Amino acid sequence: MNEEKKIAGLYIRVSTEDQKREGFSLPEQEKRLRAMCEYKGYEIYKVYEDAGISAKTGNKRPAYRTN
Repeated sequence: MNEEKKIAGLYIRVSTEDQKREGFSLPEQEKRLRAMCEYKGYEIYKVYEDAGISAKTGNKRPAYRTN
C-alpha cells in the first residue's frame, strides 16, 4: 500500500485583546491545531503566527503571506 506523508502548516492569529480573553489565544489555537493534526496523522511542517493584526483594517499579515 502506498501511504502518502501528510504535512500541514499551522496558521494562528488573533487581532484583538477580546479574542485573547475569550480563549482564542495563540497558544490555545496552536494546542488545538496540533491535537487535530496528531489525531489525523499530519506532520507539522511549520507554525505561522500573526499576533494583533486585524484583517479588517487592511493590515498586511506577514506570516500568512509567507511562502
